[in-house]
Amino acid sequence: MGTGTLDESATAMGPGIIRRYGSAIAIVVLFIAAGGAAAGIAAFRGPVNQPGPPTPAQDRATANSVVLRASDFPRPWHVSDARGVASSYGVGSVLVTPAIVRSWLASHLACTTDLNSLSAALMPSVGGATAVASTQATAVEPPGSSWQIADTVAFHSSPAQASTDLTAVRPLIREPGARACIIHFWAAALLAELPPGSHVAMTVWQPRLPVLSGNPLVWAMSMSGTATARHVAIPIHFEVTSFTAGRARVSFAASSKLAPLPASLDEALLVTLATRAEQHTS
Repeated sequence: MGTGTLDESATAMGPGIIRRYGSAIAIVVLFIAAGGAAAGIAAFRGPVNQPGPPTPAQDRATANSVVLRASDFPRPWHVSDARGVASSYGVGSVLVTPAIVRSWLASHLACTTDLNSLSAALMPSVGGATAVASTQATAVEPPGSSWQIADTVAFHSSPAQASTDLTAVRPLIREPGARACIIHFWAAALLAELPPGSHVAMTVWQPRLPVLSGNPLVWAMSMSGTATARHVAIPIHFEVTSFTAGRARVSFAASSKLAPLPASLDEALLVTLATRAEQHTS
C-alpha cells in the first residue's frame, strides 16, 4: 500500500486534481441504503383492545429518533436528512450501482458469493424493511481534505431477519480470498472514475471497536490506501460498522480523503448511535 505522500510537482497541481476527481474518492455512501424503502407498507393491526406489534409509522418514528443529528457534530460539519430519498444502493452512489456490480462479477465469478454477502451486510434496509431513517454529514477540514459520514437505521419484521446478513458476513474479512475480492472490486470502481493511467492501492481489515451499549451483534470493515491520478497521490480511508438492536439494523460509515477523520469523533458518533438504539428499540 502506498504512503500517499505528495511530491513537489504533485503538490503544485494537487488541488485541481483533488477537486476534479474528488467524487471518485468520496466512498462513504457506497452500499448505504437510504430512506423510503418501506413507503406504502400497510400498518400492522393487532386484536381489538390488545396491543399489537409496532406499526411502520411507529418504526419510522423510532428510527428517526436514533439516527445522528446536527447537534451530534462539531462545527463546521454540514448534516442533511436523507429519510425521504429512496435508493437501493444509497444516496449519491456514483461508483457502485447494481449494473456496476453485475458487470464486474461477470468476469470475476469466483467473487460472487463474497461480494453478494458484503453487499447485503452493508445495506441495512435490504430484505423488506418496514421503516428506514438515514442522515449524512460532510466537512472539509483542513482545506483540501474531505470527511463524510452516513448512518442508517432500518427496522425489520424480526430480530432474526435483522441479524441474518451480519451473521453470514462476520467471518468474511478473515478469509484472504474474500479480502482480495473486496479490494479488487473497490479498486476497479474507483479507477472507473479516474483518468487513464491512474493507480489504486488498498488494503482491508477488521478493526477494533469501542464497547457498544447493549453488547449488540456487530460487524465492521476498514479499507485504506491511495488513489494516484496524474502523479498526485491521494490518501483515502473508508470504514463501515453495522450492528443490530432488536428488530433494527444500524449502519455507520465514514470516509476521509487526504487528512484522516479524527478517531475521537468517529468513536463518539458510533457510541452515540449504539446508545440511542438500545434505549429506543429495547
